[in-house]
Amino acid sequence: MPTGAIMRAFLLCCVAFLAGPTSAEEAPIWATALLPQAMDRTLLSERMVCAAGQFHIATRTHLQTVSERSFALPKVVPHCLAVLAETARREAALDLYWRLTVDNVLFDARQIGPLQSDEFRTVLAAAQANATTYVSMTGETRALPCPLAFDAGFHYGAARPSAQVAGLDVSERDRLTATCFEEGSALPSAYGLTAGILAGQAWARAAN
Repeated sequence: MPTGAIMRAFLLCCVAFLAGPTSAEEAPIWATALLPQAMDRTLLSERMVCAAGQFHIATRTHLQTVSERSFALPKVVPHCLAVLAETARREAALDLYWRLTVDNVLFDARQIGPLQSDEFRTVLAAAQANATTYVSMTGETRALPCPLAFDAGFHYGAARPSAQVAGLDVSERDRLTATCFEEGSALPSAYGLTAGILAGQAWARAAN
């Protein structure tokens, strides 16, 4: 599908979700990745690296710090999808958005829920508008890379598996996902959001 057609489909259909399952056969695109066997804090750390689009840098840095370089590091897309799937399984979707808000904010326990949910909604709204930045609950203007939009979309879609987003088939979803997580990807945030929603819906259907 041409790029312009994808954007038009997103703008027309992503906001007004229609009830009902998608008709295309959906493959479990995280099935070949190993789910992280780690504490929640480690899982969140890996998720933050994925959402920032820094997984390639992290793997290169790791290679430079070890003497044995013959082992295989995880592929970016399956690994980051496995991290998202495990996060959804643990019902920890808002953990990342809590972490984004509390770094530079003094807070008490009563503020955690509203801060993290508002940060999540802010990222969703900015990605829906195809923005390159968003204003955090901390008051900072932050970059909105495609992988962060994908993260928000994945968890939005995982919570709404029956909502239909028209205009993309499974192969196009997977192509956009791969492009979104490429090193230095300039794919617009709206594409990441759309692909993320569809991937999250696919995970939810496979998990039930």
